[in-house]
Amino acid sequence: MIILDNASIHHCIELKQMIAAKGAVLLFTPPYCFDCTPLDNGAFGWVCRYLQKNERYFAGVPLEDALDDAFSRVGRRLARRFFKNCEYA
Repeated sequence: MIILDNASIHHCIELKQMIAAKGAVLLFTPPYCFDCTPLDNGAFGWVCRYLQKNERYFAGVPLEDALDDAFSRVGRRLARRFFKNCEYA
């Protein structure tokens, strides 16, 4: 199961086809629903704090690489907490 917010980019046919091809079910949160979005309801703040705490390290790193590093450190435990905060788990 993949849960996405209602951003228009998430409604493109290609994305829906890619998700269906993998056998996953695609669900959307209600429009403008901060409380139902794990990214907004925990992960984004955690990533911002991580980048701020490691500001020196990321000073000369491209933004995409810094974000990739930060999101890869979220891990299962934190990800589950973000989903639980949204009452998905």
